[in-house]
Amino acid sequence: MAEEQENRRPNTPIIVAMKGHPGTGKSTLARALSSALKIPLLDKDDVRDCTLALQQRHQPPEDGLLNDLAYDVVFAVAATQLANGLSVVVDSPLSRRARLDHLVRLASSHGARVAVVECRPGDEAERIALRPSDQDESSTAVIIQGGGRGRLYRDSWGTMNCLNRPKSV
Repeated sequence: MAEEQENRRPNTPIIVAMKGHPGTGKSTLARALSSALKIPLLDKDDVRDCTLALQQRHQPPEDGLLNDLAYDVVFAVAATQLANGLSVVVDSPLSRRARLDHLVRLASSHGARVAVVECRPGDEAERIALRPSDQDESSTAVIIQGGGRGRLYRDSWGTMNCLNRPKSV
């Protein structure tokens, strides 16, 4: 009887949050996860691309305003999906701790969990060139070695690395 009730209980929704520099395979992996798990994919860049007309009409927009708007839209859509009991894949660099904290609060308010999937450069020499020599390589996030060859930014590596130990809900 207890087993039957356990089997009938709906699965706890989860936010699969992609994290990493451009070109490390985040979007490719996000699409694959979304397809395999049959859950919605919310891509921050898709939303950001829709704001280009605003950027062209109102030059220059306040620094970061349209990027913040893109995150707000993605998080609002994620909240709607979670409220409907659906898990989501959120594809974004997740380069600021505040964004991760926002996802954790969002998940908590809907009884969901957060799993961070971190994508890193596949080439060790490239990774060493990008990071400070004293960087701590330990991580509790899932680490996927990407094969991407996109442009990477040395100055943001430390910021992104500090998110390696996300809180889970």
